[in-house]
Amino acid sequence: MSSYDSGGQQQTTNRPVETADVNAIIAQSLQLHRAGLTQQALALVHQAISQHPRSATLLCHCGAYCTLLQRHDIAEFAFLEAIKLHPQYADAHYNLGLLYADQRRHAPAEAAYQRAIAIDPAYADAYFNLAVLQKSLGRLADARSTYLQLIALRPGDADAHANLGRLLLNLGQPDEAESMLLRADALQPHNAETLFAMGTLYRQKRQPVQAENAYRATLAIAPDKAAAHSDLGALLAEQQRYDEAQSHYQIALNLQPDLAKAHSNMGNLLKLRGHPHSAEIAYREAIRLAPQDADPHYNLGLLLREQKRPEESESAFRQAIALRPDFAQAHSNLGVLLMEQRREQEAETAYRRALDIQPDFADAHCNLGALFAAQGRPDAAQAAYLRALSIDPDSADTNWNYSLLLLRQGSFAEGWPAYEARYWPHNTITNAKARRLSKGDPLWARQWRGEPLENKTLMVWAEQGFGDEIQFVRYLPLLRSLGLKKLTLVCKQPLASLFRYQGFADDVISISTQEWAPDVPEEYDFWCYLLSLPLRFPTTLENIPAQLPYLAAPPERIAQWADRLPGQNFRVGLVWNGNARHSNDRFRSLHSLKTLAPLWSATGVTFISLQTGVDKSQIDACAALQPLQHLGSCITDFADTAAILSHIDLLITVDTATAHLAGAMGVPCWVMLPHYCPDWRWLDGRTDSPWYPNVVRLFRQTKDGDWGAVMEQVALALSQRQRTIAA
Repeated sequence: MSSYDSGGQQQTTNRPVETADVNAIIAQSLQLHRAGLTQQALALVHQAISQHPRSATLLCHCGAYCTLLQRHDIAEFAFLEAIKLHPQYADAHYNLGLLYADQRRHAPAEAAYQRAIAIDPAYADAYFNLAVLQKSLGRLADARSTYLQLIALRPGDADAHANLGRLLLNLGQPDEAESMLLRADALQPHNAETLFAMGTLYRQKRQPVQAENAYRATLAIAPDKAAAHSDLGALLAEQQRYDEAQSHYQIALNLQPDLAKAHSNMGNLLKLRGHPHSAEIAYREAIRLAPQDADPHYNLGLLLREQKRPEESESAFRQAIALRPDFAQAHSNLGVLLMEQRREQEAETAYRRALDIQPDFADAHCNLGALFAAQGRPDAAQAAYLRALSIDPDSADTNWNYSLLLLRQGSFAEGWPAYEARYWPHNTITNAKARRLSKGDPLWARQWRGEPLENKTLMVWAEQGFGDEIQFVRYLPLLRSLGLKKLTLVCKQPLASLFRYQGFADDVISISTQEWAPDVPEEYDFWCYLLSLPLRFPTTLENIPAQLPYLAAPPERIAQWADRLPGQNFRVGLVWNGNARHSNDRFRSLHSLKTLAPLWSATGVTFISLQTGVDKSQIDACAALQPLQHLGSCITDFADTAAILSHIDLLITVDTATAHLAGAMGVPCWVMLPHYCPDWRWLDGRTDSPWYPNVVRLFRQTKDGDWGAVMEQVALALSQRQRTIAA
């Protein structure tokens, strides 16, 4: 007996010879079984065994029926007795293997299948089930070999081709998988499982049209196949067809509420649509339903990392890795999490483990490059980025990271083009909604890339932080010189009054946020991003448009602040905190006014706070040691800040927008920079800035977190300056 129901299945030639009446009983039992009367079939065979106790065939059928009826102990006894009577009985070994596989007794199951094949090398069903077992054990290479042997024996077996195709997908051999699946489809057209596998194949090959066609063909045959709805939803989500995707996920869950993958996919979509709490619920339900599936643990780790819950995120990543040790993406993203916590050695280990598993994993090479860059190892960082780009030259994340390295090194000619990747589709680093722009978007076609501007209209879309807008608004006069009919600047509201006063643009439009793509009216011929202008005016270290000052405070604001600034002493403005939302703020900001205490020893100085959003208790605590004129709480916009700067002699600040404003106004400015990831615009190792020549002086940490040494240098420089003035 070659299976629990041998009708229509292969039977081997190594069967015991039976009498006519035994064969008749067996035939009658099979008829009962096929009619759904397996219990009666077993009773008939059991009665026959009492009359023919040495019939190996009757014992084998008894074992098969007992297996179907979940009487496993009796089944095993019957198969083993049959084998004792007829050791070369291949069917008995094979059916014993099926029993053991049913019981998850993998080693004896494999041994039984192998014994059946050794007795009958042409036993195709044994090859088939052996391959299924090997695949379930994760021995994909062994399973592949077994399927190939089966196909050589039975070249018209559609199931074997389909199973091998799915296996080859798991082995990362999509072309070979496609060949097998197409052959399976030719042998047995309109098979839902084969079409479903083809959908998975084409999705992996990034052929979305073919993948969608395959999934929809699957559902036309099997509309209740929940997994196909779930995977089609994932495909649609990748194309940002979110409503359709969510509909298919919901259908999948209605059909099969315990389908863990659909819950996990729904979580991915909910996260994309800005519903992190609901996404977390979906991931945790997927984990409850399939605790051994690594994917929902991994997805939960990504979500928790975004929510700044590092301990929980790390636990989720490590659980995913425990379940799937070769999960390269989990190792890489664990490395990102560790890097954010400055656990750099552990992060490097995680990245290298990802690359051991998948040497051509471009994201892991990119992440390794970012780690080297943060450690101040530019040559190693460049090698890692170039390796990533050799694998995936269109990676937005890698081009963006590499551009920052190049710009920090002053390699502007190579850096500016790569810097454009900040708004490429799928740039996960800048996290700008403007990345929806694509070459198929009419708006994209209207982006200015250096075309003649004589008599044209142009809208410049400011971007990123306040400091970026202040630093690069210097390019607007260069645009005006190209003969524009109209130039419009779109900027953040706190900068609008200041920029309007400069007269750089015919119109200045203010917005409250920049988290969307530009909505450029049709009457404009072109639009461009402000930080793309250095590329359009090929900017090098030697030709930076650095004529200072290029910004000035409105006179009425200067007058408003004139009487509020104290005394005739040397006036020093102070800013010690940046925007808390900045990715590197915990390293670039001082966070406490007390850190500035070494400055108080300077004589003849009046200190003025331009710090906004500060806890007044910090100012009060400082009063006993150094009275501080605090104006920051009265500042309403950057026009106010500019007016205050016009009344001071020196600004001492961390890396903030106020530093750029002082530099743009020609007000002497000392900038204190962190050792860890200083911004690219201050370049590597310099104490001056070519963007603000003879105005900005840089004081750098020499080791992480050591602001004390920096403050000693700044305090010494301030004292020396005062002595020079006094002399």
